[in-house]
Amino acid sequence: MRDISVVIPARNEHPAATFTLQAIWDQLEGSPFDWETILVDNLSTDKTGSFCKNRYWHAKGRHKIVEYTEKGSCWGARNAGLSVAEGRLIFLFDAHVLVSPDLFAKQIHTFDAIPSATVLYTPVIWMGDSRCHTAYGYSLGENNGHMKTKFWGSWTKRKQSDEPYRIPMSGTAGIAVRREFLERIGGWPAPLSVYGGGEQWISLACWMLGGECWIDPRTYVYHLADTRGYAGSQDERKFSTNDAHMFNVLLVSYALGGEKWWLHRLQWVMSESNPHAWKKQYHEALRKIAHMAKDEGEPYRQFIEANAVHSLDEVLEINPWEMAPVGGD
Repeated sequence: MRDISVVIPARNEHPAATFTLQAIWDQLEGSPFDWETILVDNLSTDKTGSFCKNRYWHAKGRHKIVEYTEKGSCWGARNAGLSVAEGRLIFLFDAHVLVSPDLFAKQIHTFDAIPSATVLYTPVIWMGDSRCHTAYGYSLGENNGHMKTKFWGSWTKRKQSDEPYRIPMSGTAGIAVRREFLERIGGWPAPLSVYGGGEQWISLACWMLGGECWIDPRTYVYHLADTRGYAGSQDERKFSTNDAHMFNVLLVSYALGGEKWWLHRLQWVMSESNPHAWKKQYHEALRKIAHMAKDEGEPYRQFIEANAVHSLDEVLEINPWEMAPVGGD
């Protein structure tokens, strides 16, 4: 088994994906780790998938190119990459990031030093942003209005820390996960489309199943925040991007929290108090999306019910990410 598999889903990401890969190769070449990179070409119509074929690392067997053609979905593409990955640690990045120096060495050390760390997030720095000294995760808790309404946490600046610390949830532009956990949960739910929902799934499922999510503030990824690949695409359901995102979040709400959280999310997006609520003429279509999401989320709900150590409500009440730090009282 290899030490590292780096999985990168990409849809029409040329040439950004090449820069992302090159930065990763430069860091891993000559390292003590046995590594591989996997680019998953998800219905690209440009050179995203073909550009690196038969070039150096591909020819050396270190770089795999996988095609995922079922639908436009970064989560489905990640699952396709996981199916051929050989590493004990799985690193997943967006196709338009640059990784910080020594990211892999530092994060592998974190996994080795903290056996309870299951999911390890990388702070995000927006490339070209004047606020580049900041990085973000998600804040959750019973008093968090975003959790009560949107079924995700609000953005929050990272703590000033020289050591990794526990975190409830974060975005997945940069994330590393122990292989056994991904195999246990089967990666991301297969019905998920485009993007969205996967952050809640991987983070909250981890906490509910007895794992821990951490973030390593010594590392970061520069993220190119721009419209590319998945934005504006449609999958085989003929959903718009907004419809698909709503489907994702409703499915994961049901899978993790059952009918209570599924209904909670549905009611919020129709609520007159929500400034971003769907207009009344679209509520019938929204209900159809919601019931489809619930139906397709049923197997994942059954898995969570059979395996979870804590319910979603219990996790939010316990706030396990607030436990004393390693070495603390």
